[in-house]
Amino acid sequence: MQREEIDIQLWEYVDGTCSPQHRERIAALIAEDEEWNIAYQDILAFNNSLSEQLQPDETSANFVENTMKAVSASKPAKAYINTWVTKGIAAFFVLTIGSLLVYSLTQVSWSSRETTSNTASLFDDIATPQIELPWQPSSALISTMGFVVMLLILVMIDKLIKHNKLKPVS
Repeated sequence: MQREEIDIQLWEYVDGTCSPQHRERIAALIAEDEEWNIAYQDILAFNNSLSEQLQPDETSANFVENTMKAVSASKPAKAYINTWVTKGIAAFFVLTIGSLLVYSLTQVSWSSRETTSNTASLFDDIATPQIELPWQPSSALISTMGFVVMLLILVMIDKLIKHNKLKPVS
């Protein structure tokens, strides 16, 4: 029998996953055959070394206290968060949403609707806005938005260089 097959059967024997008939047969082979006995001793030594190495270490009595001290000694969030970055991102979104809102409001037809039916409706006197859909932004709007985005990117890069966060390539 090959060493691989012997090892597989011995691991089943050590783990206790083989049937009782196989346990008796393997126990007899370990007692009688020198090759089986050597392989069994190797597997037992390896298994014992694994169980010794995998024992969890005991934590110190003041582990929680030391951990809390280390956390409190670290920098607060204000120390590593640049407020100008978050303000720049917020300004970009406010400008984008505001310009889209202004553009959308300029495209709405605010005149009152004409009714073609003879029946009077409860809502005839209310002027409802007519939105011409699908609207497409003009090329001037797209160019303006692109210019604003590029300008904000350049301002952010300039701020990063001034604060020594980003070294210029030379």
